[in-house]
Amino acid sequence: MVPGIPMVQPNANPLLNKDKDAPIRTTFGKLYPKEKKEKGGDKKKAAAKKAAPKKKDEKPPKPILWEAEKGPRAAHSLDLMRNTTADIEAPVFPMNLKQESCNVGVMPTIIKEVFMPPDAPSTVATLIESSLVYQNSANYEMAVHSLEQARDDWRKLITPVQRDAPKETTTANKNKAAPAEPARPVTLLRPEQELYFELSLGSIYESCGKDDIAISCYMKARAIKLVSNHPDQAFAYCCLGSVMYHIDEPAWALRCYLKARKIREERLGGDTVDSATVYNNLGATMYMLERNQECKAYF
Repeated sequence: MVPGIPMVQPNANPLLNKDKDAPIRTTFGKLYPKEKKEKGGDKKKAAAKKAAPKKKDEKPPKPILWEAEKGPRAAHSLDLMRNTTADIEAPVFPMNLKQESCNVGVMPTIIKEVFMPPDAPSTVATLIESSLVYQNSANYEMAVHSLEQARDDWRKLITPVQRDAPKETTTANKNKAAPAEPARPVTLLRPEQELYFELSLGSIYESCGKDDIAISCYMKARAIKLVSNHPDQAFAYCCLGSVMYHIDEPAWALRCYLKARKIREERLGGDTVDSATVYNNLGATMYMLERNQECKAYF
């Protein structure tokens, strides 16, 4: 309908008589007039659509040349966000071992042991805390120096002072050079305290990549004799297993963790956080050895 001035016309109700209450119909514009069809009009249109006959020596029409494709468009923020999401959701280790019971997108890892520092004098405790700060800030040289100084100071504090009897001085003795004093025997700390220092030193050397020195410290810690049925005996085996795991020796790491599991299950029980840590490390080691069913059981 052609838009125009609205025309209001009464619409009579066929069921009722014509009166003023009849409904109103509103018409906008007028209807288009119907086109008159000519005779044979369709045939004329079909004939016009037929291609005109080609002339002699007429060249074929030039092909249509489409515009060449443009280069890659600059990435927008939405494209960058989509690419980041795809990278996050993609497998982290796509070339990992393809086993039926493992997920290539998740790589198990071991949990390092946490050593609680023993109660120490204030000066020694300050040095121990400084060593931990240096280790976390990757200043390993100062961390080792602070820890060794803390151990030496603590040993000196508990070493009894030996007072020698005064010697008579004569004119002949004054002219002679004083003999060097013999070194005083240093008293060792309690086994639990010595164990903490050896394990902490090994942890610092392991963090800075000196695995051979770390293994030496852990072996010294293993040789320390603790009280019978002491649960801290498992620390040395756990630390040795951690070093063996990181130097790609999962078989030796497995032996160390199995020994630690035996100690902790006997002395702490299986339903503890320390035992759960060993179970996780055993599962990660079994994963590296492709023993997937045992790995699944430990996890």
